[in-house]
Amino acid sequence: MTDEIKKAEATSAQEAKPVSNKNNVIWIVLSIVFGVIGGGIAWLVLHKRSPSAALTCLLIGAGVTVITGAGFFITLLMVDRPDNPRYTFDQVLSAAQQMSPECNTVHT
Repeated sequence: MTDEIKKAEATSAQEAKPVSNKNNVIWIVLSIVFGVIGGGIAWLVLHKRSPSAALTCLLIGAGVTVITGAGFFITLLMVDRPDNPRYTFDQVLSAAQQMSPECNTVHT
């Protein structure tokens, strides 16, 4: 019984080969492009073979997501400034009607 366990452990150790640096770069790029979702996928794939690379991918994905979200939020704040007036739907519709006679009907 113990021989079977040792063989199974040896087989699983052989299967869990460390990931090469080229593959790590691919997973890091996945984390950068797809953010936390890509980092999560990379972590699921790498966490048994290379825990440090898996954690790196997850943190990079989370960081990219936070930075992108912050940039989006800051952009929204810049658009909604007092010196940049908002237009109501009626103002936009009347401007469109003046520019093009086809806009005289509103589709619901």
